[in-house]
Amino acid sequence: MALLQIRVGDQWRGIDTALVTEILDDSKPTPLPRTPDHVLGVLVFRGSAMPVVCMRQSLGVPSTPSSPLVFSRVVVVETDGMRIGWACDQVLDLGVPTPEESVPLDIHELIERVRVRG
Repeated sequence: MALLQIRVGDQWRGIDTALVTEILDDSKPTPLPRTPDHVLGVLVFRGSAMPVVCMRQSLGVPSTPSSPLVFSRVVVVETDGMRIGWACDQVLDLGVPTPEESVPLDIHELIERVRVRG
């Protein structure tokens, strides 16, 4: 399985590239009232509203002085008929070698965790 390498705080994680449809640069979601903290808002993506979720908060990764809460990319993932944008700190190109400490993410488990919290 090929993994798209993303940085979440001080951690490197991997997302199955088969689930990734696009990587958006510098996208600012529109906040929604009365949503959980991990939901940053929505983006209009290919004509439809897409929720954007904070990967850090979903994984329980705190903001630290060495890694402040600043999102540079939104990774668009499609699975089980759903499209979700995951805000993360950094995305490595697919040609860049995988950091040894990278941990693969189970996107399905993460989606269920977000559903339960939200």
